[in-house]
Amino acid sequence: MNKVLIVGNVGNVSKQDKFTSVSVATNESYKGKDGKWVQKAHWHNIVTFGKTAENVSNNIKKGDLVSVEGSLSYYEKDKVKYTNIIALNIKRLNKKDENTDPGPDSTSSDNLPF
Repeated sequence: MNKVLIVGNVGNVSKQDKFTSVSVATNESYKGKDGKWVQKAHWHNIVTFGKTAENVSNNIKKGDLVSVEGSLSYYEKDKVKYTNIIALNIKRLNKKDENTDPGPDSTSSDNLPF
């Protein structure tokens, strides 16, 4: 089974011709060897296609708290290995700002009328 579920904050949304990519930061906290708490951020590359990509580019913005459900995808370019999350569902978890356009909170392809 290849399934990923993360919750984090959006750093960047980049719309391309056939897809939309989103960077999402998740946080990790642990006690270091000295007994002090250490905070560490992990950045994840999220890729969306089709209606999900369209909904993400229209409704998700930098700073939004989102949950991402998808699968891992690996590729290698110039002898460097990369990992992406291919998102099937991205849902905004924070409340919408009063100044934003109304739109669906969920960008799941499950919400499509067809």
